Amino acid sequence: MHTATNYYLFSLAISDLLLLTSGLPPEIYKIWCRYPYIFGEVFCVLQGFAAETSANATVLTITAFTVERYVAICHPFLSHTLSKLSRAIRHIVAIWVMALCLAVPQAMSFGVVCEVIAGEMHTDHCLCVPKRTVLPHAFEISTFVFFVAPMSMITVLYILIGVSINYNYSRN
Repeated sequence: MHTATNYYLFSLAISDLLLLTSGLPPEIYKIWCRYPYIFGEVFCVLQGFAAETSANATVLTITAFTVERYVAICHPFLSHTLSKLSRAIRHIVAIWVMALCLAVPQAMSFGVVCEVIAGEMHTDHCLCVPKRTVLPHAFEISTFVFFVAPMSMITVLYILIGVSINYNYSRN
């Protein structure tokens, strides 16, 4: 764990483990026995929170890792002054705080919904699904913050890395 890369990889491993431990049991249960949803409202919200948090942390960690690579390859002298373990740790902590905070609106929208047939609620046909709007346009905001913006940034940085490598290769 003596390099920034290892800390970023550890952060990714934690987010993967969180997603696996919170998401796999209910998914396996849903495959084996779709109805009824037996885990309850609290677990439904917590599972949504864990899934959103881990997905957010993964995307933000990969984006930060890409920025580190860009600086190391395209600005190696700057990289030596910027790449300190304490800086990487601060970034990872900030990533997780941001991932946790921005997962709340999405997670709070989840709940257990039971099917209503002919005006009668069937408690044996319940699922954990989005059932309320906590923050209007939360999905759109999340899509932009955790997909469009990071993907655009990563694409631009890798293009700049490729151009830099090609330029340096053709000079030699």
